[in-house]
Amino acid sequence: MAKEENTYNLQKKEPKKKKKKRSLILDLFLGRIITNFFSRNISIIFFATILIIIYIANVYYTEKTIIKLKKIKRENRELKYKQITYKTLLMHFDKQSEIQKKVKETGLKESVTPPIIIYK
Repeated sequence: MAKEENTYNLQKKEPKKKKKKRSLILDLFLGRIITNFFSRNISIIFFATILIIIYIANVYYTEKTIIKLKKIKRENRELKYKQITYKTLLMHFDKQSEIQKKVKETGLKESVTPPIIIYK
């Protein structure tokens, strides 16, 4: 008699599994699984959405910063070239011969006698 009850219990369990599979497929098509999933996990979904938005904003911010950095480097390079150009021009105009040419145009002459040291 015990063997008959065990086989009877096994026979009862099998149809229930088939009903669950049928209801699972039916729930999937009707959208009950999706709505249950979203209703149970709404806080996690909201948190993940916020993290994704922050990540995207961070990417745009870094791209913008990189573009600014490249622009500043380009300007820095141009200013360095200008500085070198002006430095060479200044060195050219600081030569004694160039100063003599400029002073001759005004009518001044170079002193031929050395300077005298005055003692107190």
